[in-house]
Amino acid sequence: MLTAAELGALNQPTPLLIPHPELTHPRTPQPLAADEVRYAGELVALVVADDRYLAEDAARLIDVEYQQLPQFTFGTISPYGISFGVSYRVFNGSR
Repeated sequence: MLTAAELGALNQPTPLLIPHPELTHPRTPQPLAADEVRYAGELVALVVADDRYLAEDAARLIDVEYQQLPQFTFGTISPYGISFGVSYRVFNGSR
């Protein structure tokens, strides 16, 4: 089992494969969460084993305790749902 601390210098942000001109400060994730988990599903550990069964046994031994941090949002609530401060044109390419 490996954690971000054990990966050390290898736990660098992944490369930006398809840059978009509208993204002025693109960010890519690190392979494993280092100091805090930023979203549900972010990886916190990696298991390497000789076969699937050993990997599943090792994965069952992983015990993570989470401390809930204050929620941060930058959206507004409207009658149509929550509107976030991300430009639609970034995703569909329209101007």
